Amino acid sequence: MTRLYNISILFIREGNLAPVLVEIVDAAIAISGADFGNIQLLDPESSELKIVASRGFPKWWLDFWNSVSVGKGTCGTALGRKERVIVEDVEQSPIFVGTPALEIQLKAGIRAVQSTPIVSRLGKPLGMFSTQYKTPHKPDKNTLQMLDLLALSAADIIERSHI
Repeated sequence: MTRLYNISILFIREGNLAPVLVEIVDAAIAISGADFGNIQLLDPESSELKIVASRGFPKWWLDFWNSVSVGKGTCGTALGRKERVIVEDVEQSPIFVGTPALEIQLKAGIRAVQSTPIVSRLGKPLGMFSTQYKTPHKPDKNTLQMLDLLALSAADIIERSHI
């Protein structure tokens, strides 16, 4: 809870969205025990997710995932379904099997992913935050609840930044 408070205060003090989003990524990694994390914002013109904050990824991975449409990978699937998507093992998931994305995930050492939509209070999709793991993994219920709180905080901060 202290971390959520600090994130809100950081935005109030800084007035700059970028460092707040990095702090949200760091909080998501810490809360979930993940090895990597990122936030993507939805581009209203292209309807694609664009990476705006990340931690732990090589540049080539960021380049591959920098522009994601509905249905591509875990984040694009979550965007299309309008709900969190958890892939416990990328090598066993129909989201990745038989796609170039599987090779990219494995090359980066990613075996599991969860993607949580960032949605406004009115239900408008704003973006996505994802955590990635080096081993097959499924976050527990308490972790998912904390990630939901983080997504709500992120949505509020993103909306306030556009005012």
